[in-house]
Amino acid sequence: MTEDNLKEILAMPEINATGIAKKLYGDKPTSRSRLNDKVANRKSGNGHQRLTDDDLAKASAILQDLAKAITDRL
Repeated sequence: MTEDNLKEILAMPEINATGIAKKLYGDKPTSRSRLNDKVANRKSGNGHQRLTDDDLAKASAILQDLAKAITDRL
């Protein structure tokens, strides 16, 4: 999965970014903000927040699990 692919998927109104953020970063109050900051490449300290290869791999696995769960119920 590329960074652009993830951004396009998260922009879909049908996708709950909060749920994905919680699976990526744990059930913390800052999970959604952390994901939003990384997707938006927001400035933080001396650098910018960015999606790492690990973030992309985890997000891909989460979305594949979600897709499977949906298709299993169709």
